[in-house]
Amino acid sequence: MSVAAKKSAKTSHLDSDKENAFSPFLEMWQQIEPSIASDFLGEGRTKMFLNTSKRIKQKFEIDKPGIKIQADTTRPLPNLLSGMETYMEKYKIIGINIRDVLFTRRDYFVSFCTLLTSCTALTHLKLRNCNLPSDAFETLGMVVKECLFLRHLNIQCNTIAEGKEHAVANLLRNCSSLTHLNLADNRLTPDSMQILAGAIGECSLLHSLDMNSNKIGNPGLAHLAQALISCKALSFLNLANNNLLDAGATLEQMLPRCKSLTHLNLNRNQIGILDTNATQIANGLKKCRSLVHLDLGRNSFGVRNTEHIGQAVAACSSLSYLNLDGNGFTRQTFTAFAPFLGQCRSLRHLSLSLNQITDEGMQSLGPALQNCTALVYLKLTRNKIQPGGIQALADMLGHLKELAYLEMNCNEIGREGTVSFARALPHCISLSELHLRFCFTTCDLETLAFGLQHCVSLTHLDMAFNGIGDDGIPKLAPFFEQCTQLRHLDLSANEIGDSGVQHLVTALSGCTSLSYLGFSSNYVTIEGGQHFARLASTCVTPPTINLACNRARVDIIALKRTMPGIPILMRF
Repeated sequence: MSVAAKKSAKTSHLDSDKENAFSPFLEMWQQIEPSIASDFLGEGRTKMFLNTSKRIKQKFEIDKPGIKIQADTTRPLPNLLSGMETYMEKYKIIGINIRDVLFTRRDYFVSFCTLLTSCTALTHLKLRNCNLPSDAFETLGMVVKECLFLRHLNIQCNTIAEGKEHAVANLLRNCSSLTHLNLADNRLTPDSMQILAGAIGECSLLHSLDMNSNKIGNPGLAHLAQALISCKALSFLNLANNNLLDAGATLEQMLPRCKSLTHLNLNRNQIGILDTNATQIANGLKKCRSLVHLDLGRNSFGVRNTEHIGQAVAACSSLSYLNLDGNGFTRQTFTAFAPFLGQCRSLRHLSLSLNQITDEGMQSLGPALQNCTALVYLKLTRNKIQPGGIQALADMLGHLKELAYLEMNCNEIGREGTVSFARALPHCISLSELHLRFCFTTCDLETLAFGLQHCVSLTHLDMAFNGIGDDGIPKLAPFFEQCTQLRHLDLSANEIGDSGVQHLVTALSGCTSLSYLGFSSNYVTIEGGQHFARLASTCVTPPTINLACNRARVDIIALKRTMPGIPILMRF
């Protein structure tokens, strides 16, 4: 037998072993409540489950949203789980991910914990949204003592605040070698943190801590800050949405002590409402010189705290990611803030959506961002930018040779702005994704198409809600014919009917890699469906076509029959 044949036979044998090993779990799924099983189980789903497991090889997952393991099964779950022990040991499972699965009986969870004892090489354990009771955490705490290599623990969405804090604290003390801990969305309060903080502090090797979407407030943060003194290696800290309205003084003291911190998320904490609070946080950030990722979105900084936040951002010389979405920044704000932003020469990701930059603010921001030549991602959605600001944006784009993602949704570009924008596009040689939703009430489409033709790397274009109409598609046709690498195109809600579809399909005939076409809220009939079928025949793989909310109100079933073999998204 040749070497290749021996290798093939060996691989086939291993795959067969894996399928046999998974048979107990497949039997378990068959015992799930029939009404749920009909939605989640099918032949395709079973194969996908097995194939995923083969590809990962050292992980298995129970990720079935909404599934509830029933108590009245013909074969008890403990017997099924015990059948997996040999598999766990044989293939040295290193990761277990259980999500949205409710253990309705305590003995089921005990059986699962018994199964864990066979995972001697386990490094990752995720039990997300399983609503585990207190005694389940106690049982788990005893078991993880044997998992000597456990480094990642995710127990988010388990309502720990409902009297489970002491059990979780004991669990954490039994796996003090953790490097990654996720306690997000557990309704944790200041009282909860008083109990948990000490146990978190004992995890002295912690690199990553996710506390997103709890309610710890300033008192809870004070307990956490004291605990993190011993976590010298902490580099990732997520405190988003934690009611830190008055936590400025605590953060001012805590942040400088986190010498290794590179990622900090303070999103949705309304920090900027109190002037002194924002000033104190800015003082703390100035001393975090190692920060690479900073999220300050939705904190209502406004005009008053601009200078302090700007100085803090400029002090983070290694910063590559900055999110300032939804902070109520106005044109006066950006006039003061722009010079500081221009000092962030290493910035690669900048999000400024949901502010009020306007043309005047853009005229200050544009020249400043010309210095950020490493910028790859720029988001300016909903900023009331009009043609005057678009000119400043166009001048800036000529300097951003690395820019790959640009989002300008819901600005008022207009006809004059379109001309300026289109002239800048030939300089965007790296641009691969462009979002222009709700941007044009009037538009020079021929000029825009000319500019888009020069975006040779463009693969994703969103021009939904722009009133392009049937007459506009032929004007854009030169771009569609030229950019054959296009994979994702969204033309939803553009008042396009069958005539426009016909022109579009002809223009897209060279886009053989197209995988998604958004065409919801247009006027497509049976004739348009026939044109789409012709488009699918030119693609390597039939693209998914979104025809939801089709305004023509034709027979949906008949429309689908005109496009056999094409994945279609529709809303009935």
